[in-house]
Amino acid sequence: MSNPPQPTILPATKSSVQNCTSVSEYCPVDLTIYGYYPNLGANAFFCAFFALCLGIQLVLGIRYKTWTYLVALGFGCLGEAIGYVGRIMLHSNPWSSNGFEIQICCLIISPAFITAGVYLTLKHIALELGANFSRIRPKFYTWIFCLADLFSLIIQGAGGGLQLQPITALRCRMLATI
Repeated sequence: MSNPPQPTILPATKSSVQNCTSVSEYCPVDLTIYGYYPNLGANAFFCAFFALCLGIQLVLGIRYKTWTYLVALGFGCLGEAIGYVGRIMLHSNPWSSNGFEIQICCLIISPAFITAGVYLTLKHIALELGANFSRIRPKFYTWIFCLADLFSLIIQGAGGGLQLQPITALRCRMLATI
C-alpha cells in the first residue's frame, strides 16, 4: 500500500504574498512590512498616553484661552492616538492594510502639529527673554519653522509616492537625481 502524495507547499516569497490579508503558512508574519507583530502593550500605552494628553490639553487650552496652541497640540495628540490605534490593529493582523495606512499617515503628520505648538511658545519665550538676543525677529519663528515642517512633509509625501510606483528605468533615473 503506497502513501498518497503530499501537497507541495512552496516557500513564501515577497512576490507571492502581494494578496495576503492575514497570517497563514502562505503569508508568514516575517514577510509583512515590519516582519513582526507590533507590541500590543507599548502601543496601547502610547495610545492611552496621547489620549490623556489630548484631554489635559483640551482642559488647559479652554481654561487659559490658548486657542491656537490648543488646536496645534490637540490635533497632534489626536493624530498620535489614532496612529497607535493603527499599530494596535497591526498587532492583531500584521497584513492589515487599513492599520498600516492609519498608523503611517497619522504617525508621520501628527508630530508636525506638536512642533507647531512648540514654535508658538518659542516666540513668546524669545519675547520674554528679550527680542534683542535673537538673530531673527520672534514674530517670524512660527512662520519659518512651520514652513520648514510643511516642506519636510511634502518631501516625505513625494518619497512615499515614489515608493508606491512600480520600478521602472524612469523611476531609477528620478531617484538617482534626487
